[in-house]
Amino acid sequence: MGETIEEIFDDIGGFGKAQWICTVLISYMFLVAAWSMMQMAFAVKIPDWYCVEETSVNDTQQYGSQQREQLQQLYTNRSDLFQKCSLNQSSCASYDFVTPMRTVVNEWSLVCDHKWIPSTMISIQMAGVLLGAVLAGQLSERWGRKRCLTLAAMWHIVANVVAACSTSWGMFAACRFLIGVGIGGIYTNTFPYSMEFLPLKQRASVALFPFWTFGVAIFVGFAYVLPNWRYLHLGCAAFCLPGFAIWFIVPESIRWLTVEGRLDEAMEAIGKLAQWNGKPVPSDARPTLEMIYYKRKQERKASGSYSYLDLFRDAYLLKCSVVIAFMWASMSLISYGISFGAAGLAGNLYLNILLTNCVEIPGLLPVLWMMNRIGRRWTTVIMFIIITITTISSLVVNLKGSSANERVVFWFALVTKLCVDTGWNVIQAWGTELYPTVTRTLGYGVATTSARIGGMLAPFLINLKTRLVLTYVTITCLSITGIFLSFLLPETRLAALKDNLSSTASSSLSGNGAELESGIPLAGKPEQNGIQTNSDQNDHDSSSGKESGHGDSNVTAVLINGAGHEKSKEYVT
Repeated sequence: MGETIEEIFDDIGGFGKAQWICTVLISYMFLVAAWSMMQMAFAVKIPDWYCVEETSVNDTQQYGSQQREQLQQLYTNRSDLFQKCSLNQSSCASYDFVTPMRTVVNEWSLVCDHKWIPSTMISIQMAGVLLGAVLAGQLSERWGRKRCLTLAAMWHIVANVVAACSTSWGMFAACRFLIGVGIGGIYTNTFPYSMEFLPLKQRASVALFPFWTFGVAIFVGFAYVLPNWRYLHLGCAAFCLPGFAIWFIVPESIRWLTVEGRLDEAMEAIGKLAQWNGKPVPSDARPTLEMIYYKRKQERKASGSYSYLDLFRDAYLLKCSVVIAFMWASMSLISYGISFGAAGLAGNLYLNILLTNCVEIPGLLPVLWMMNRIGRRWTTVIMFIIITITTISSLVVNLKGSSANERVVFWFALVTKLCVDTGWNVIQAWGTELYPTVTRTLGYGVATTSARIGGMLAPFLINLKTRLVLTYVTITCLSITGIFLSFLLPETRLAALKDNLSSTASSSLSGNGAELESGIPLAGKPEQNGIQTNSDQNDHDSSSGKESGHGDSNVTAVLINGAGHEKSKEYVT
């Protein structure tokens, strides 16, 4: 009899048509989250502006292309007016933004005394993402992955539409907080939900697929064609609509249904996947799910429902949570510091946003090979080592005062972003595999929360234009710390996903990350340990005049021999 849900997936077709459909539809929400997150890199962009003494119209959208050219010619030799907050010791009466780009900066003249507002909006958004991650992690364990992801998508659409109708920067900032809550809910549910449908061998490849990068690329193309922050928010809301196909097509997580005791729904979901793949449902699927639920039930009797506190009560989960949280925070701080700072790099804004977010693509296949060949741990260590070497080399070049500093900073940003983003994908898969199903989205919520904290700190610690030394020192320290912390976590390259805390405990004690997840220490027949066999169910249903729907009366129980190893014994009733 199969002992893990992975074996059931293998029996119904492995990574077949069903898994492709579920993975693509769920991961589509990554594209939505990427667009929504990175549109702030455009929305708070400060266009070129000039101080004017007398009141004039500063609404750039009222200028046609000819008028903008005339304004640019007018200000060509007036460098004394370029981005000046005062003239002749008197404040500017207004500001002329001579650009077709429409951002919240020229919408509400967020310069001079209000220049702190755009960067604060980014932190407000990240605070919303943090709250959304915390709420989603808890609610998805109670309500399920599917329901929470759908609710987050609905919330996200409404918040974007309202944001597009903002009448003040304060209203817009509040809407960005609400949008952040939606992003946090989407991000926290999407990856664990998709991973819980996958067989062991395909988890790494799906983790590295650049859904986020594609979302950023789509956003950049849309922003280039329609450089208006209002249109971008409406476009993001519309872009989210296809995600509702998840509700109608993708079943709830089989793992979550199992540990919650909803075995009939879990079997229905398995049947749906098997039908899509053209495979029969394995006869041992139900007994396997029953044993996993039995273990979960025993744990629930002892500890009740799980919450974030459980991640810090268990020694194994505490170690995983602290290390993964630090790594996510570090990766987020570096990645978003470079991404939101793309406007400060030399060159075109749209191209810089695209390059800094798509540079990871060339590294995905090598990293995938490394994950499956040398494991998650050593792949992560190598990424941190490359980041450290690149950062120290760039620091030395800049301290020597090279005339090519701008080029050095640009290539440093690309190489570092490449290693950070690919390494983050590895850590994302690694962390998901370390947690059991009963706390997986809780652990993912803690990781996402830590990433948002890193994102909020990014504008203060990472600045490629004015604080290069601080940037290099910060990244170097975080990378070196990440190298050492990597060795505290068990390798999961050959490990089945765990469903219960006891399976992680046995894995932790043995020092081997590849133990099976659902072996139950039973001694004797199943009915002696409180498990209802198929034949018992048939007898019960027959006496009550109902059909059980399970014709197989063979029951397999897991026994523990004297050496502590598991073996199967079949009972025929």
